[in-house]
Amino acid sequence: MKKLVIISLSVIIVTLMALHFVIYDATKNSPVVCNVHGERMSERTVEMRWGMKGPSAEGEARQSGFPYADEPYESGFCLKPRESYARVYVCAKCNSARATWLAANKPRLTK
Repeated sequence: MKKLVIISLSVIIVTLMALHFVIYDATKNSPVVCNVHGERMSERTVEMRWGMKGPSAEGEARQSGFPYADEPYESGFCLKPRESYARVYVCAKCNSARATWLAANKPRLTK
């Protein structure tokens, strides 16, 4: 009887953990070639963020200069989605453009 309880609890815990790590596929119906740099992109799994974000200079730069940089996926959902991670396409040149933009535009930390 004790073995049955331990096995049942183990199955429940593994099932609950699996539900936490469900991955949203953001690559579905998305182009495989970056529309900004013309480069073939690779698939990555990244953290998924949620919550409505207001307009920002970085958001505007992201849309036009580095839309496929390797960074957390912004779901745009107000409530936390079921998925914790997203499969996305990443462009190496978008990563470089993002790093250059951040270096030029992020305020420097002062002591």
